[in-house]
Amino acid sequence: MVRTTPPRPLDITALFPELREHSITATRLHPRPGAPTVRDSSVGGPLLWPADEVWPVCDDAGAHEPYNLATPAALRCRREILATAEAREPLPGGDFLTAQERAELDAADALDLDDLIEDPIPLVPVAQLYRHDVPDYAGPDGTDLLQVLWCPVDHSDRHYSPRVFLFWRDSSAVGPLLEAPPEPPVISDMYLPVPCVVHPEQVREYQYAALLPDDLRERLDEWDEDDSRPTISIRPTCRWRRDGRSAGTRTGH
Repeated sequence: MVRTTPPRPLDITALFPELREHSITATRLHPRPGAPTVRDSSVGGPLLWPADEVWPVCDDAGAHEPYNLATPAALRCRREILATAEAREPLPGGDFLTAQERAELDAADALDLDDLIEDPIPLVPVAQLYRHDVPDYAGPDGTDLLQVLWCPVDHSDRHYSPRVFLFWRDSSAVGPLLEAPPEPPVISDMYLPVPCVVHPEQVREYQYAALLPDDLRERLDEWDEDDSRPTISIRPTCRWRRDGRSAGTRTGH
């Protein structure tokens, strides 16, 4: 499957040449649900993890927050129930869920999981990126693989976001693999990625407007006020950059 960003309606650097100094290349991952293996770049897929390396945990219990908690099994069940309901014809009477489905969701919602965040929480795989798939890969020398994991609950010291961990590897040096990484007993229902294959594409993006020189930003704002012209799109903060500095679905260089 080939997924690419539509061509830009104009070359903004032809109008504002100074923008070239405030641009970077990035790799859009275009993740789509699939069945990646440990040998694939992926989002939420299995990791090439050595059997003799302990699976990491987050022991920062003092920062764990009890928001939207679920078990991984309950969350997967919820997703399956909702996907089934959305795919079928409406039920008699217009109900979205069957009585049994509603009972299963209600039972999951009634679970009391707050005490579980007091214990160390095994990390969840978020992304695995091989050098040969990411044009902007810039890991340490001797590595060709970046693995991103996070603690799947909100952290009060991380602006109520997951705590992110990065691991760099030489994939050729990994021997026997860990077959069944431990699952966390509790997660926030927002932080369990669906396994996805990726379709990397190198793009160019421009610096966030607030970081541009004042005179350049003012000229861009004035130009952008003309509704007859294409809208300028700036880089949001919710992206997966290859350097791990923020979360989303893009890697950057």
